[in-house]
This record gives sequence, structure tokens and C-alpha cells, in this order.
Amino acid sequence: MQPEKQKLRSHFLEIRNGIPEDQYLKNSAAIRKRLLTWDQLCTARTIHTYLSIPEHREVDTRMLVPELLDMGKRVVVPVIQPQYELRHVYVTKHTQFETGRWGVAEPVDGEEADPGVLDLILVPMVAGDREKHRIGYGKGFYDRFLRQTRAVTAGLLFEQTRYSGCFPSEPHDHPLDVLVTEDAIY
Repeated sequence: MQPEKQKLRSHFLEIRNGIPEDQYLKNSAAIRKRLLTWDQLCTARTIHTYLSIPEHREVDTRMLVPELLDMGKRVVVPVIQPQYELRHVYVTKHTQFETGRWGVAEPVDGEEADPGVLDLILVPMVAGDREKHRIGYGKGFYDRFLRQTRAVTAGLLFEQTRYSGCFPSEPHDHPLDVLVTEDAIY
């Protein structure tokens, strides 16, 4: 099944990388706006979000962290560990970041968060299907992480990378609760 997933991953990465800069910024802002008014986010106390890599054309979450902190949310971000595991750290307005091993901004220090306290997890993805399965980068970071929590999971993606069919899935794949695009919450 991996060759088929890799082919789909490559296809959707090509689509995402082809989004013009102005459209990328506009769509990311629309997704952020949709998130910030979403009931599930408004009632969540502790929110886990990935820190985007704009060069990879992930939905841009860089402005989201300060906005969530301004709303009084406890914000947790991932720190990539060896063996493709994630550690989870609370951030504040004063948190210092440095670029980690995979090119992702990571907090220099901070209190570790137990995945069991999370209310909502914003998940990065390359593409998503109608069953809310995701294609990520193929390392399984989030599939392993999401099995550790009962939090609501929301995948952030652009409408162009939402697949109308169903991806091939494997037993370790973890479907999300919702997909959030610039057009809707599915």
C-alpha cells in the first residue's frame, strides 16, 4: 500500500506547492479565521497545534499561537524526538524558539504537557479524504501521537488538497474528527 500512498502524497504536494503565494496567504488566513470562530476551538481550554513550515506550503499557523494565547488558551506544540516520536510542550508569549532537526520551529524549553490534557489537536497534513483520513509526510509522528489522546482532532488543509475519494488506509492510520479548509469545516 505504501507505493500508492507515496504516489498520492507526491501528487498532492505538487498541487500544494503550486498554490501562488498570495492565494496561499489568503487561504491560510481564511482557515485561521474559520478556526478562531469555531465552537469546538472556542470551548477548548488546551489546544495542541503544529508550527507550520511555510516553505512546505503547510497551512500557515505562525500567527495562530499568539491569537490562541490572547484568547486565554493553553497552547501546546510538538517537539520532534528521535525514533519519530513527539514530545509536547506548553508555550507562552515569552517562549523562545529555534529551528529543529526537521526544519520546524520548536520551543527551546518549557513545561511538558501530557497528551491526556489536550482538548483539541490541530493536525498538519498533505491531503485529506472524505472519510477524514490524512496523508502526512509518511513518518507516522501523528498516527502514534493521536492514539495517546481522546482530544478532538482537526486536520488543516487547503480545499485543493481535499480528495473526493478514499485513501488506502492501513491499521495504524488514525482518521481525524474534522477537516478544516478555507471553504468549510467537514
